[in-house]
Amino acid sequence: MSEPNPYQPPTQASLPPDEPRPDSPAKDWLRTRKFLIRWGMLMGVNSIVPMILAREVVLEKAYSGMFAGMFACLVGGAWLCIRFPVLQRPIVAGSYVTAITQFVPIGQVICGMLAIAFCDALNLCGDWNDTNFQPELIASPIGAFAVTVTTGVLLALIALTFGGIIVAVSNRLFGKPQQPS
Repeated sequence: MSEPNPYQPPTQASLPPDEPRPDSPAKDWLRTRKFLIRWGMLMGVNSIVPMILAREVVLEKAYSGMFAGMFACLVGGAWLCIRFPVLQRPIVAGSYVTAITQFVPIGQVICGMLAIAFCDALNLCGDWNDTNFQPELIASPIGAFAVTVTTGVLLALIALTFGGIIVAVSNRLFGKPQQPS
């Protein structure tokens, strides 16, 4: 009789019975649930400064568009990260960084200004006032929705960039393979 092959992978029976298997739906659901909780909390924390700044350029009658845009960012970001789990760890790590940068909200202000300029180019915002180079107040819910979603996408891209750097450095330093959180 021949000796066992030392290069043969372990069988599934060697896993402890109380832990879900690595590719089981239970493990995926637990991972997804933890991500959704983190994503919801980070989305709320990262919305504080943009909401305060948005009150300066959005009329009250357009707040419904702003809240609908926040909900669209929440649901759209969650769907995208569930659909592509490789994005979960970087977006969460980067969202912590963007939450901390709200103490000096330069990135939030720049993203908001870019979003207003972009949406103004699409004629979704009010006209620019040529005397003091400030936008008129956004009066339509559609304009507020577009500015909010555009700002959210820009901030998410910044968070994803910071998170990608953090994940790459932590993987390099600690030798951890990238797995969705």
